Amino acid sequence: DDDDDDDDDDDWLDDDDDDDGGGAGSNGLWLERNRGAPTNRVANCGPGGECDALAHMFVIDEDGSLLQSGTGGGVALPVGFPANAIESCTAAAAHLRCPQLRLRRLWWEAPFELTVQTGRTFGRFKAWRESLDAGTYSRGPYGDTCLMATPEQDRGWAVQPGNQYNLTFFTSPPKHHRLFFFDEAGESALRLALFLTQPFALSVWVDGAEVGDALDSSDAWAFEGEGAPRYPRLSDAHGTHAFDPHQRRFFLTMRGGPDRLRGGGVVLLRLLAVVQLSLTLSVPAADFDGADLVFNVATLLQIPPSRIKVVSVQSSAEVAAAT
Repeated sequence: DDDDDDDDDDDWLDDDDDDDGGGAGSNGLWLERNRGAPTNRVANCGPGGECDALAHMFVIDEDGSLLQSGTGGGVALPVGFPANAIESCTAAAAHLRCPQLRLRRLWWEAPFELTVQTGRTFGRFKAWRESLDAGTYSRGPYGDTCLMATPEQDRGWAVQPGNQYNLTFFTSPPKHHRLFFFDEAGESALRLALFLTQPFALSVWVDGAEVGDALDSSDAWAFEGEGAPRYPRLSDAHGTHAFDPHQRRFFLTMRGGPDRLRGGGVVLLRLLAVVQLSLTLSVPAADFDGADLVFNVATLLQIPPSRIKVVSVQSSAEVAAAT
């Protein structure tokens, strides 16, 4: 009856009654380490453990009521994993209040790679946020299974749109990469820099279609944007890319969109079968130092001629007189 229902009502904890010192803003939201059931053989989300499920968790406050900030869009983060926080975040009872921080999900997969076939596991994958000079790690999902179980070949991070992230494996990377940026806002963008152990050639596909050189910002002739050759920018179109053989980093711009939460805008990087040749040429010094000096040096260094600027030209006699 109604009286019984009243007696069985849950006794919710008010912010002011919270005995953990969190006070205003806790709203009963507890994001803390927990080892789970005592019967679990694996307890990596517990104290002292490493757990993607908690390290990259964030709760979005859509209207400002959760964090009592008055404005929506902020997030709550776990207390024990502050790497994704910013300076304006504050501590509540059992979470971090970040009303000025907007986070979304970046997901990486190794398509066509089956551990049972290749015998490979990729271990941790680091995402370094350049704006804060700080990084986080993803070791991928796993369950309470036997040690011989096949690990999943995917990784995920909480990322802040409008930033640049360096992605680095601690083992040699796979041949192909599939990336999802789960952000519904079209004005949001990330610039990623994927470290490659060798100067691989990668083709870029967006939603199953190859984008070609039109979005290669290192190609001064085919790039449809401005200022090439250059690195991709946050303002560039989704799928804009460039490879720097000296840094061995593949740069990629990813943008949000209304279909991103449903898996749209997926970017696939496919390894191309290429042949690399090293040639040794011998030319007279007079020919090398002539009118085509800048072009010859650029060819030798494998960089665009536009990156070379001749600031002064002096004869050997002038140099000797100066010394």
